[in-house]
Amino acid sequence: MVKVDPLCAICLSSSVVKLVSVTKLSRSESFALIERVLREFRAKWSNEAVPADLGSWLARRVAELSGVEDPYGSLKRRAMESVRSGLTLLLRERLERAEEGYPRFREAALLSAAANASEVGVQDHPVEPGEAYRAIVSAAAKGFAVDHTKEAYEILERAEKVTLMADNLGEFLVDAMMVSLLRDMGKEVTVLAKPGPALDDVTVQEAKEILPSDVIVVPSSTVPRLGFRRADATEEALEVLGESDLVIAKGMGHYETLTEPEEKLSVPTLLLLTAKCRPVAKSVGVPLGSPVALMLES
Repeated sequence: MVKVDPLCAICLSSSVVKLVSVTKLSRSESFALIERVLREFRAKWSNEAVPADLGSWLARRVAELSGVEDPYGSLKRRAMESVRSGLTLLLRERLERAEEGYPRFREAALLSAAANASEVGVQDHPVEPGEAYRAIVSAAAKGFAVDHTKEAYEILERAEKVTLMADNLGEFLVDAMMVSLLRDMGKEVTVLAKPGPALDDVTVQEAKEILPSDVIVVPSSTVPRLGFRRADATEEALEVLGESDLVIAKGMGHYETLTEPEEKLSVPTLLLLTAKCRPVAKSVGVPLGSPVALMLES
């Protein structure tokens, strides 16, 4: 469970500036927009708040007031192209060389967790979109700081239905390799993605363009948001999660929200992420920048 840390104030306020800076508003318009959003944000700031909820509100508010629906659109597409440039190498040099069975699943999980390091806009983990692939390779070289993949694999062997809760667009190219692996194992895989732009997260439409056409992609929420909240979830997403034998949830936003007692899923959940900020790294108990495979029991 992660509540806001005083350090979150720096990262969240910085995200407002970054979002506004890519809207191409004039200097005076940008100044007024930042001032208004931060003034409204003061009413949201609470030591019981969850960072992913605050980040979701800030991103939506900037989009509403600026009239720019997808401020991070060009940044996340540049990050995706950086990842794409090295995707074949990751597949051939890492995944395909791993022994079939658990070793290959573990390698896919490590690459998926390390791919979370490609996220842009995190204060403690600055990544230029064009360096997204290098960020993945660097994170993967560290190996898991927490590794519950063996436990997850034992559940996976008995599973029929697996749900992947997607995170960022750049890393989703690597997550697609995990989807392919799971399908090769005979699993029925469903992907949950955002209904529309939410920072650099992958949308339903973007996920469909990357995955084979017969993979089902479901909107995770009724409004674009980071992480997962039942109150915002679509009925279809809740149904898919309830029928799953294993859920694989990507990124810090899902860690922050799914570890809230009221949001705990009723099925075993494997969180794959890179701990890119100090509050999350402290919460998990790992060094900053570490890949993590954390099993949440149902």
